[in-house]
Amino acid sequence: ENEDLLILPHGSYEVNIQQYIYESIVLAMPSRRIHPGVKDGTLKSDILDKLEELSPKAIDEKETPKDDNTDPRWDSLKKLLTDK
Repeated sequence: ENEDLLILPHGSYEVNIQQYIYESIVLAMPSRRIHPGVKDGTLKSDILDKLEELSPKAIDEKETPKDDNTDPRWDSLKKLLTDK
């Protein structure tokens, strides 16, 4: 039941702890390493600037251009979505 408890049979003189050590090392390592300078924003580089420039940003409805020259068929379809 308890995985932290290892029960040894009477008379055994060897214990294989290889898997336990491996699991504890793997679990102790962070899943993703981040440079401290990147984390707090003090590290400046061209590549980080380019990544920031190319990262997807949330698009506000205010920023999206309004297309007034839409096909009237699309307008009637849009009304179907807003009628709900």
